[in-house]
Amino acid sequence: MNWDGETDFDAFVRGWQQATADRDYLPRVGDSSRAAGARSWKRSVNGAGEKRRPVIAVAHGGVTVDLLRTILGDATVEECWPTLLNDGAPGCALRRLIYRNDGFVVESVADVGHL
Repeated sequence: MNWDGETDFDAFVRGWQQATADRDYLPRVGDSSRAAGARSWKRSVNGAGEKRRPVIAVAHGGVTVDLLRTILGDATVEECWPTLLNDGAPGCALRRLIYRNDGFVVESVADVGHL
């Protein structure tokens, strides 16, 4: 059995595809995409508070995609990073989002230049 409770990689991929297509799909283990994005928002980005202090959030690529979908919307994610929803972010990739008074500025997503 794998870490996600599935017995094979194909089952994991099917679950990923289902969660990508339906943000409210609840996999056998873990949260829906919508719940993971909301939790990430609450714990990291919104956690900056009124002082807008910097926040460093460390997350798996899938959770980062869930967060991007939550704050930017699927249409923007698909337009800016056409393969991200289906392929996810590469391992050890960096993401940098900056919150300003007028909204988010995404400086990088799936950046592996440091590797």
